[in-house]
Amino acid sequence: MDDETDFADLEAELRELSPAAPPAHLERLLAAQLDQPVPKPAYRTATTWTSWKWANWGVAAALVGLMAWFSWRTPEADVSMENAPLATLTGPGLEVSETMERGGIVYRPVSAERLLLGSRVDGVVRLADGTAAERVRDYFIDTVTWRATAGKGELQVNVPREAVRFVGLAAN
Repeated sequence: MDDETDFADLEAELRELSPAAPPAHLERLLAAQLDQPVPKPAYRTATTWTSWKWANWGVAAALVGLMAWFSWRTPEADVSMENAPLATLTGPGLEVSETMERGGIVYRPVSAERLLLGSRVDGVVRLADGTAAERVRDYFIDTVTWRATAGKGELQVNVPREAVRFVGLAAN
């Protein structure tokens, strides 16, 4: 059998067919339903401009703009280490030399302070012995003040510092 002749017979049979007219009651039912007005939905969607859902995007855009403006306006802290720091930090304490000479003037330390700016928990880590501990980062500003022995000057140095400590977790 040839596929061409099979399709030719089928096409000839399809040409002889004619569609039947729909029943009159179906036409009346369709006409009645099409004549009725389409009701508006009682709810509002996010596709209309009067919807409250658009406010979320406006608030988010305003926050992004505000954060960009503040980050642009905030001056960067100068933490350059061109001259070596006048205080050396070792371990948990602040070691200050007894005297210091700068520009021919002798200075003596009068105060040393440590200010905790904040702490951040980095998460739980496993130590070398297998115990679980939280890694905590502490941010400090160490301030050392020297006063000239002649009483004519004061030198204050602020040193930013970050300390990492591990806090053991107790098993319950």
